Amino acid sequence: MVVVCLPGVGALSEAYRGFAWVSVTALAGRLGLGRFTRQRKAFGIRKLRKLRLRASRDEDEGVLREQLNLNTPYGTVEVVVLKPALSTGQRVPAVVVNVGCYYTLAETLERAEGPRYVALDCAYVIWRATGPLEEVADLVFQRWQGDAAVVLDWLGQQDWCNGRVGCHGYSLLGNTSYATLSVSHAKDAPKSRPLVCAVLPVISFSRIQPTVFVNGQSLAAELALRFIWLAEVGLRQDRKNGFGYFWNMFRFFSLAEWPGLDQALAKRPVSEADVDLWGRPNALWRGGQTYRSSADAFWAEGRDVQCHFADFRESPSIHVMAGWNDMFLAQSLHDFQLASKATSGAAKLTIFTGGHFGVVFNHGLQVAQETREWYCQHLTKTTAVAQHAAVRMQLIHESEDEEWLECDAWPPPADSMCLFFEGSDANSCTGSLRKGGPSCSSSLRYVYDPKDPTPYSGDGWLNLQKDGPQDQNSFENSRSKDVLVLTSAPLEENLEIVGEVSASLFVSCTAAECDIVVRLCAVRQASDGWGSEPGFLDRILDPRGLGRGRSVNLCENIVRVKFQEDSVARVEVSVGPTACRFEPGDRLRVHVCSAAHPRWLRHPLCRDSEDWLLGDSEVGAPAQVTVMADDSHPSHLKLPVRSDAVRSCTSLPK
Repeated sequence: MVVVCLPGVGALSEAYRGFAWVSVTALAGRLGLGRFTRQRKAFGIRKLRKLRLRASRDEDEGVLREQLNLNTPYGTVEVVVLKPALSTGQRVPAVVVNVGCYYTLAETLERAEGPRYVALDCAYVIWRATGPLEEVADLVFQRWQGDAAVVLDWLGQQDWCNGRVGCHGYSLLGNTSYATLSVSHAKDAPKSRPLVCAVLPVISFSRIQPTVFVNGQSLAAELALRFIWLAEVGLRQDRKNGFGYFWNMFRFFSLAEWPGLDQALAKRPVSEADVDLWGRPNALWRGGQTYRSSADAFWAEGRDVQCHFADFRESPSIHVMAGWNDMFLAQSLHDFQLASKATSGAAKLTIFTGGHFGVVFNHGLQVAQETREWYCQHLTKTTAVAQHAAVRMQLIHESEDEEWLECDAWPPPADSMCLFFEGSDANSCTGSLRKGGPSCSSSLRYVYDPKDPTPYSGDGWLNLQKDGPQDQNSFENSRSKDVLVLTSAPLEENLEIVGEVSASLFVSCTAAECDIVVRLCAVRQASDGWGSEPGFLDRILDPRGLGRGRSVNLCENIVRVKFQEDSVARVEVSVGPTACRFEPGDRLRVHVCSAAHPRWLRHPLCRDSEDWLLGDSEVGAPAQVTVMADDSHPSHLKLPVRSDAVRSCTSLPK
């Protein structure tokens, strides 16, 4: 969500790079943040200083600036308006950006993208919530609509505004864009309130509760705590100035394990983790654990749904952009489906490769160009509307060249391929995937210990160092007791899967309740640099005997399962969406385990009578989990094989 959300960067391509990571970029350069620095150089962020100077020159050339404070039902917002010098009677549309609780981001965005929207003959209006923590960090999400209504009503009173508004933004700023869209079309809105007619939420979400509680299956603890920390401390420079600010950001972004997080989440109840991490109880963190249903008043008061995609006064033009490994992908796909229904199929969806931060680093220029074109087509209406399919998606593959696919709806029609689980006599935690059903009766077993919960590697939720697709080989070999690994034989021909991956497992467990995590990986064919036969180095690097080749995570999900003693439960898992090409020699791989901690909070295996989040007892004893693989219990993976409904298309310009 800002830097987690890397927000309002939907402007021009150069402006985007200039602003998006200003604070983190400076931090990386000064403190030697290894991985980020390499990515920064690779994607041209080293041009930051030049671009910021260019933005400053643009601002000096005919850009008028106004700053004011507006009172809202939840406190005060600080509003900055940039607009072109207008002739008498001239009226222009406005691009509005609400940075919400990301206080320090407003000034950066104003300099980096504001003048470039003014160059399109639009006003640029950006605002941030000001005031004490109780008015900002405790009211995250809850105040977005109320703040937006006040700003829009003020905007409607300005004689230079033509009543048309565009919204865009990454992550949290996409969420505030949905809130602005909603209140602009509210039934009780005054007639003078401008209408949001063009929206581009990027790696974002219209509601947060399903993601935080993983659709009722767990708690996204790392995401929630990292995001709230940014609102409480990280992006409030009034809390930490100078070196303290940079030190905080360095620890947050440069370390795979955020200092203090594991210790805070090892305690029960976990509700006190907020005090451990930033020294103050937070209403969102604590209230969310007490009231977990989206129907509870706590969430219904504005903390969850920002847009219902209904009752639009005029049909808005909505373009949802997502990433295959982004934490908000499931919600983005649902938002697109709702938007498509509300606009009679006019909504668009674009899916890039990469995770939350990967979309920013690798595709920022493409996002900026798409945003500019969307506004020219639907906000200023200075260019004709481009005609392309409703869904465009980048194919995951090993080549450096981008390949794009298109289809008319999500998910697209697909053929099905089933790969069945088969155990190994040599290792109860290692097995194979094969076509045609199990060849023998077998089972696979692992042990889940809540005192040593299975970690994760890749698809980090607001964790830069674990963001997106990551090499899984080290993880697979280091967790040989609590992670099942099943691998197919090398493929003999190309295989492309596009759509929703699912799995059916037959599972028994010694605990009354436990989580089941299923992860799909692509194992890319290894080079022959080390010789054709396994040797001494293979035995060191691959003690589990999984074979050569880089294993990379594609998609995964978690389900919570209740078990009956001495019985087998059928567990259906929606593993997740993807679009991936496997080439001859590649293999498919599945992980099955019972945690991905702390992305999803570990199950404590507590007593049946105790709440798993609010209880304060010690965690339970380790549980043995058995996955059956025989004719009566055919555990299997179901793959969506690309059909003729999915077509190749022109790549997005870089």
